[in-house]
Amino acid sequence: MGMNRKGSRMIDLILERFHESGLNIKQLADRSGVPYGAVHPIIAGKRDPQLSTVEKLSRVLGLELRPARRHSRKA
Repeated sequence: MGMNRKGSRMIDLILERFHESGLNIKQLADRSGVPYGAVHPIIAGKRDPQLSTVEKLSRVLGLELRPARRHSRKA
């Protein structure tokens, strides 16, 4: 099961950082330990990644995952 639409901001950040990094898809795959066949469709926008894949790609690209803050509702 891939990430839901709420995770798309993180995916957008991964894509942006990837394009800025100068790495190619094979290098990203090798450095992250994620198979090329899984990374390529993510970068091409054809597949939503698993959270574990997001964590691995983020680490290589220098991004930090943090839990989202919940907004408190005031009555």
